[in-house]
Amino acid sequence: MLIRRCAITLLTLSSGHTVNIEACDQHAKQTAGLLVAEYPWYCMTASVHKVVLHGAQVVAEASLPVGQLSEEAQDSLHKQLQACRRVL
Repeated sequence: MLIRRCAITLLTLSSGHTVNIEACDQHAKQTAGLLVAEYPWYCMTASVHKVVLHGAQVVAEASLPVGQLSEEAQDSLHKQLQACRRVL
C-alpha cells in the first residue's frame, strides 16, 4: 500500500494536468504518516520529505503544472536542434 501511495504522489506531481491541492496535500500527509508508522526505525530522507510533505505547496505555487516543467521537452528540442545543425 505504501509503494502504491508513493507512486500515486509521484504521478500526480509529474502530470501535466491541474491538481486538487487539498486532496494532494491530504494524500501526501497520510502517506507520510503511513511511512513513519511502518518504518519508525528509518529516518526519512530530505528528498522524500520534500515530495511527501511539501509537494502540494510546490504544485500550488508553480505557474505551470509540474509535469510541463520537466526536461523531456527540452531534450526533445535539443535533438531536433542537433539535427538542424548537421544539415547546415
